[in-house]
Amino acid sequence: MTPETLDTLHLTIKPDGEGAYVVTRDGAVAAWFVRGKRDRTIWTAMLANGTLHKGRTISDLLDWTADNLPPRRR
Repeated sequence: MTPETLDTLHLTIKPDGEGAYVVTRDGAVAAWFVRGKRDRTIWTAMLANGTLHKGRTISDLLDWTADNLPPRRR
C-alpha cells in the first residue's frame, strides 16, 4: 500500500511499542499489528471488531485491513 492510498483511505500507522503498530482512521483505532514472538517473520493484525489475520508484511496487513474496514461515517 502506498502513502497516497493511506491518505485517500484516511488511515495512519504509528509505532505502538516494540514490534507493534496501531492503525487509526479519522482519529479512532482501526487495527493493531503485532510481530510474532516465536516466528519474527509473521505479523498478526487485529481489527477493532476483533477479527484476526496473519501475514508476512505490514503492507499485506494494511491491504487486508483496508478491505475489511466498515464504511466511513461522515
